[in-house]
Amino acid sequence: MHGFMLTIQPDGTQAVKEYHGKVPLADIKEGLDQAWLEMVPFLDEIVIDGIHVHCIAYCDEYAKIKGLPFNQAAHARWEEAVGRRIAGDFLCGPVVFLWGDEAFMRSM
Repeated sequence: MHGFMLTIQPDGTQAVKEYHGKVPLADIKEGLDQAWLEMVPFLDEIVIDGIHVHCIAYCDEYAKIKGLPFNQAAHARWEEAVGRRIAGDFLCGPVVFLWGDEAFMRSM
């Protein structure tokens, strides 16, 4: 089992962690500043080093209500995944992306 977690902050800062087992929920929550997790709809792939890979992405369920800043970098990846501009919604606050081998993704 092998995978990665990418956290993108609203200021564009990115951090990647590598895992050789299941990602602890505490790590995902830490990436989201201890927020309630919401899976980002239709964000099921990410481009890593020019390769499209299957992923799962999470954001803070209450980011907009909390007034967290717009996350341009994560929103751009969401639009890339769906193949069109997303005008009716937007991502705020930190966003976490998880991807890896088949066993890693099944553990999500």
